[in-house]
Amino acid sequence: MMTTERAIKQTQVSVSRVRRAIEKKLQQRVRLHRSRAREENLRLRISLLEQEIAQRQSKLEQEKLACQARDKEQADRGKELENIASELVAKRNSLVEQRRQYFQVRENLLKTSSMLALRQKELISELAFVYPISQFPDKKGYSICFVHLPNSEDFSDRDDLMISVALGYVTHVLLMMSHFLDVPLRYPLIHYGTNSSVRDNLVEHFSDKDRDFPLYLKGKEKMLFNYSVYLLNRNIAQLRCNCNLPTKDLRFTLHNLHGLFEHYSIKASGSGQVSSSALLPAPSQSVPVPDPEQQPP
Repeated sequence: MMTTERAIKQTQVSVSRVRRAIEKKLQQRVRLHRSRAREENLRLRISLLEQEIAQRQSKLEQEKLACQARDKEQADRGKELENIASELVAKRNSLVEQRRQYFQVRENLLKTSSMLALRQKELISELAFVYPISQFPDKKGYSICFVHLPNSEDFSDRDDLMISVALGYVTHVLLMMSHFLDVPLRYPLIHYGTNSSVRDNLVEHFSDKDRDFPLYLKGKEKMLFNYSVYLLNRNIAQLRCNCNLPTKDLRFTLHNLHGLFEHYSIKASGSGQVSSSALLPAPSQSVPVPDPEQQPP
């Protein structure tokens, strides 16, 4: 029995020893599993960190490339702005030079205009000396070169030849003034002394051969003569309008022409240019346009 008990005790001691060894190995295995688990976790974390590092490095490279592109774009824009600034400076210098040239040309133009106005005044003053227009002492009429020319509607019972002479003088005066002032007359004049005429190019129903109207009465119809005098007076009104002079009555031929002489002999000394913006006033009495079919052959 004692042997059996001793064997049992030894067995129990062996079992206890084996149990402790097993427990010790189990603890070691647990610690090993835990270490391996921590190692796997660390490896997984390292892998994730490496992936994140790679992503951030890729993003960083992209941002570097974007920054380089922006730097290049800014450098190109800077060069472009420098070129634009250089062009602006060049244009500004050009504008300054053009402005200087403009003022120089303007000054020359003003001087030339002043000289032209003075010369026009001198020429028209000499023309007034060649063709003097005088008012009668009773202030009831005017004469040109000492030849009386009545108003347009007062030609009855007058010397037809003297009227033709006076109208020839007026025709020549208007032609010379038109040339001096460089103003084309609306109704062209044809100067042949006492056989002068005026041409109407504005009325459409006239044929070419019927557009010339006589400024003389010999052998001509009174209606055609009156119309030609009306056109002559319209030319005077045109020149007066060019000088900003109103024409209240077209019939006062020499009175209106004398006003032109007075304008250039007295009032034109301070004006280098004249304006043509004034409207031509309507005549006090309309003159009928003649029918070309009624003209003599």
